[in-house]
Order: sequence, then structure tokens, then C-alpha cells
Amino acid sequence: MNATTVSSARSKASLSGELSDFLIELSAALQKYAMYPPGHPVLGPASESVFKRLSVLLASHGGLSIGVAREQLIIEGVATDSSHALLRSLADRLHHHELGAISFAEGVAAVEIAEILALVAEEPERTGRPLGREPEELLKGRPHVRLHPVRYDSLKLRATAGGAGSGRGVSESGTHLWVGLAQAALASREEGSRSGNDYDPGEVARAIDDRSGDSGYDQVIIGYMVQIADDLKDADPLEENALRERFSELLGHLKPETLQRLLRMGGDARQRKQFLDNASRGVAVDAVLELVKAAAEERQSDISRWMMQLLGKMARHARTEAREIRYRADESLRDQVRVLLSGWQLENPNPTEYEQTLGKISAGTPVTRMGGILARAPESGRIFRMSLETGAEGEALRCAVDELLDAGEISALVKSLAQAPAGPDATNAAVELTWLRLAEPAVVRRILSMDDPDPDAVEAVLERAGVSAAEALLDQLATAESLSLRRRTFDRIVQLGPTILPLAIQRIEQPESVPWYVLRNMLALVNAFESIPAGFTPAPMHEHENSQVRYEALKASLHIPGERETAILRAIHDPDVRIVALGTSASESGAPASAEARLTEIALTSECEPEIRMPAIRALAGIGTITARDSLLRIASPRRRLVGRTSFEGSAATCAALRALGVGWRDDPEVARILEIAASSDVPAVREAVS
Repeated sequence: MNATTVSSARSKASLSGELSDFLIELSAALQKYAMYPPGHPVLGPASESVFKRLSVLLASHGGLSIGVAREQLIIEGVATDSSHALLRSLADRLHHHELGAISFAEGVAAVEIAEILALVAEEPERTGRPLGREPEELLKGRPHVRLHPVRYDSLKLRATAGGAGSGRGVSESGTHLWVGLAQAALASREEGSRSGNDYDPGEVARAIDDRSGDSGYDQVIIGYMVQIADDLKDADPLEENALRERFSELLGHLKPETLQRLLRMGGDARQRKQFLDNASRGVAVDAVLELVKAAAEERQSDISRWMMQLLGKMARHARTEAREIRYRADESLRDQVRVLLSGWQLENPNPTEYEQTLGKISAGTPVTRMGGILARAPESGRIFRMSLETGAEGEALRCAVDELLDAGEISALVKSLAQAPAGPDATNAAVELTWLRLAEPAVVRRILSMDDPDPDAVEAVLERAGVSAAEALLDQLATAESLSLRRRTFDRIVQLGPTILPLAIQRIEQPESVPWYVLRNMLALVNAFESIPAGFTPAPMHEHENSQVRYEALKASLHIPGERETAILRAIHDPDVRIVALGTSASESGAPASAEARLTEIALTSECEPEIRMPAIRALAGIGTITARDSLLRIASPRRRLVGRTSFEGSAATCAALRALGVGWRDDPEVARILEIAASSDVPAVREAVS
């Protein structure tokens, strides 16, 4: 297999598949709660799905907290991708509610999840009050779910002593992360503790020190710290940077035991190592030393005093005025920390000879740049390729697939699966495991919510998923704003067959409270199939204020025997031309007698659009009354010329009326006379109409 078929996933830590699936389910459920009224039948399954996934996570994690940045969620020390539309929407909704975090404890009940979904689904613009400003009893009124409020209206990065240029290098995302960290840290402190419009890093540090024992709080704080370190890792460490200075100052103020506590909450060992690596690249050297010491204590891993003395000497040189020495010392310290992290496995990693060498080095004054880079773990792309080539399945493969999905590599994944070699028994366990993962409903939802995923790859996944993809597709159809996306999603659902109709119909119950575009899309889906499920009636939507909803509802009723005549009557009297055309067209195959007056009015109105008038003329033949005949004669009667001869107009209306008369009243004497004259007309279209 081509080694470039699957590119490497991003180097930063990514969410586990279980966490990603949970966040996707949570976001999808919130969309439904925002879209449908209380008590709607789609809400129960949505909250139940979130409850089940969360219960599994809590059983293994004990507790779970989600931090909220402006466009990202922070969970277990990892931030979601801000370009992921579904998760960005969830973060934005929580942010507008002025929530800094949501924490869940083991033992959470389904009713608590439903209550939280209903609360967060409310738009602050509609209620006039975000949840973050509600009384504490509302935010903490559930025993196992807590909403943590923050205030975003008065926070900014304080200018440093360097003047106007001191903010250089601060990305927009970095600013938002600092805002989130400071607000989350100070959420429980009094307003009076603020310094003007800003927060002092020392004050933030004291707030974090004071919250010992609150694991949900700690998870949120370390989550923000991980993301700030990631934001800073590629910045020049010797350039002025307001975010680095603030973050480094914060780390310097934190108590050692607080840093150890936070590191314990920073995800698994791989994620903690990634955080330390990123921090070693981006924060001030003094802060790097504090993190190294805290990590050593947290891991119960000894660092010899010689190593710390050496690192301290490098830090002092990194603060020198001479730029060349400062740069070399700064780089040497950071390189050595990363080398230390890469091999930090033993409780005491330093042999006696090594410690002696370190002692000699630390005693000297010259500083030389030391080589060494962090030994990266195998990239997920390489693990995935090797698994396909060997047919090996397992947790490593599953993690690699999830990381590649997070990196948006769905196209490469599917192409690699198509090229994978088969085993001796014509199967490949790694291929089958990957397809099973890709076809899971939560993963299908993740793929569909990607920005412009490869259509061929999506089709391959949907083919494997089958009907289990229906929920995700119906959600996408309900909210699709782009006509091309709606059309593509519509076609994909139709391919699943009529078995999905009960799910679609469920979404349009209580139509008076469901958004019009949801009603339209679901009704259009119903109309795409030949048969309509028994018991379903679109009648409540016949008079909906939106013409597109009325059109689809009346179109569906035309296929229900007990509703057809009523639907025709409502359609031909509708103010929308397109709906009137639907009604007149349906009238051609039979209309109730009560429709005659309106059909006659349309047929005799020459200004009516042809797509409305022509079917109305033809429909009068089916009604078969004398008044219908007379109306058709008025349309079809020939005009007298000055010389005494008669002639027919070759218009479409005249020809349609002549055909209708020939079908319904050929034996009528007056009609027979008109048809005879028309048969000898010098207008070919007229002769053809009566032939």
C-alpha cells in the first residue's frame, strides 16, 4: 500500500472516540431540543442517547467536565476542532449562555440530562437572560449536573510593560482561551476582586489554589492550560508575547501542590506528556522549570539535584542580556526538557555515571547548545497502514482511526480500506473493524458534519451503515441551509427506502411548534415514496403560514383516499400559484362537484398561468355537468369573420376545451356541431384537437 495514502494526524492530542461520540450526540440532542417543542416524541430518544453514552463514560471516568471556549470545547485536557461545525455550534451556544463549564458526576439520571438539554436549548436572545446570570439554585439544582457560570463582558488581555507592541503574537484563539481560563478560575469569586477591567495572573492563581478537591473544576482549568500551551508552542520564545507572559506568570504563582493536582487531571499519560512538551516550547523558562518539578512530584519520578541545577543554570543564562547566549541557553533548556520527557519512564532515570557527568556540566560556566528532540509516538496514519497490511485489529487501530477522523481524513481512510490486502481467508480483520467503526451512528454523524467531506467516501460509509444512518441523515436534512446539501441528503435518505418514513413522520408531530423548514423537508421526504404509512395525516398543515409547507402537505394528502377531495378544494383556493397548479393538476383525474365553480373561474380567466388554466379546463370534462359543458363551449366556440365564415383560435386553451368537449359530450348536438366545424378548420392544432 502507498505510504502516503493516509497522512499523519495532527500532532496534538486528540479526543478518544468515546468522548467525540458523546460530544456529537450532545450537540445533536441540543439541536433537537432547540428545534422541537417540549414533549415532542423526538426529544425522549435524543436525551436517552446522551444519557447512555454519558453513563458509560462516567463509569470509567468517575466524573466528566466540559470547559467552554468561544468556538471550542475543552474536555479531558483536549480541545475540539474549532472548524468542526457541529461542535463549534455547541460551544457557541454554551458561550452565549455565559457558561464556562458543565460538569457531570457518576450517578446522573436521565431526567437530569433532559432538564439540562431543555435549559441550554433556550436562546438567550429570546429569553433575555443567559443561563450564566440565572440564580445559583437553577444552575446547581441537580445533584449530578452542574452549570458553571462565567462573565465575558469585561475581560481583556492587559497590556504589558512593553507598550503597544507587547500584544504581538497573540492569536485570536489564544485570547479566547485566556479569557476562558481566567473566567473559569474566578467564576466563584466576588466581582470586587477584579482589578479594573482585567484579571491579574496572581489573582487567577490564588483562585485555582483555593479550589482544592473540585475535580470538575480542575479538569476545566487544566483543559484551558493545555490549549494555551498548544497555542504558544510555535511562537518565538524570545519575542514579546502578552499571552505567554500572562500564562507564565500564572504558572509561577501557582503552588507546587496545585500544579501537581492539575497535572493529575490532564488526561492520560500521553496527553500530559504532550502538554509538558508544548509548554516547554512556548512558556517562559522559569515556568518550564516549575512544570518539570511538578511533573516529577506528580509522577513520583526523581530528577537529580544535578539535573535541576543544570536546568536552573540554563534558565539563568536564558535571562541574560546577550541575545546570542540567551537564545542558545533558552533552546538548550527546552531541548533537554523534551529529551527528558521522551525517556521519562523509570522512577529514577539517571544512572550514577550520568549524574556525575551532570554534576561536572552544571559546575562549569560555558553553555553550549545541546541536541535532541522529543521522540514522537508513532503517528496514527502509520499505525493505521500497518494494521491494514498485517490485518491486526485492536485498541491501537481504533484509536488511530479516531484520530484520523478528528483530522478530517475520511477520504484517505476509505481509499486505504479499498486498497487493503485480504488475508488467507479473503478477509482482513483490521478492515472489518475500521468499517464497523465508521458505520457507527455517532461516527456517521461526525462525518456528515465535516466541512465538505468527500462525497464518494461518504457514500461508501453510508452504504455500510444502512438504516442506522437514518437519524443522522434526517437531522442533516432538517437543518440543511444549502439547496445542494439538502438535495444530496434527500437522495441519500431515499436510497434507504420507505422503512425510514416512521422516523421522518415522528419529526413533524405537533406541527404548530416545529420550524417550517423541518416540516417542509420531512413532508417532501414522505412524498418521495409511493405509499404513505397508515394513520399519518398531513391535514393539520394544510393551512400552514408557509406556502412550501402547505404545498408538501396538500401533495401528500392527494395520495390519501380520505383526504384527496378536501386537499383539492384547499389547493385550488390557495393564494399561492404553485399550490393552485397542484390542485388543478390533481383535478384532472377527478374532482369533487364542489370544485366546479372555482375550476370554472380559473378556466374562463385568460390571464391565468397556462400551468393552472389548462388542467382546470381538462378537469371540467371529468365533472360532466351542463354548466361545465357551457363553460367549455364559451372557451372553444369559433369566432365569426366579416365574410360570414367562422374560425377557431389555435390557442392552447381553445384546443384543450375542444378535447374536453370531445371526451365528455361528443353525442351532445351542440357539441357535435362545434366539433364538426373544428374538424375542417384551417388551423392544424384545432383539427388535431378534435381528431
